[in-house]
Amino acid sequence: MEIAEIKPGDDERLARVLLSVQQAAYAVEASIIGDDRIPPLRETLDELRGTPLRWLGAFDDRRLVGAIARSEDHAEVDIHRLVVGPALQRRGGGQNVGVGGPRFGRSPSDRRLHRASEPTGAGSVRRPRLRVG
Repeated sequence: MEIAEIKPGDDERLARVLLSVQQAAYAVEASIIGDDRIPPLRETLDELRGTPLRWLGAFDDRRLVGAIARSEDHAEVDIHRLVVGPALQRRGGGQNVGVGGPRFGRSPSDRRLHRASEPTGAGSVRRPRLRVG
């Protein structure tokens, strides 16, 4: 699996593929929790392209299969989304996508890394913050 910076705001074709992977991933979560009121599940192409997040894409044989979106400053990296296509879910796909963490810029020991706690639906559990460093 190859991890690379992606810019959905600059590439409409890539943004469409990312939106498709994101919707498929969140549809699985919605099914598990029994609630489809997950904001990224209902996001439009324009909303996805307009988000100020920075993205890393996970590619398998040049096909986008997952992504991680983050914001960052000098002290922290906030993980806003970890999107894994259904074919890789529960098979380590999230770990493979998450390996991009060290590529966020500075050494992980220099900054804290955590996943922003974003509500996904009525039956979902807030995910804990991940810390590095």
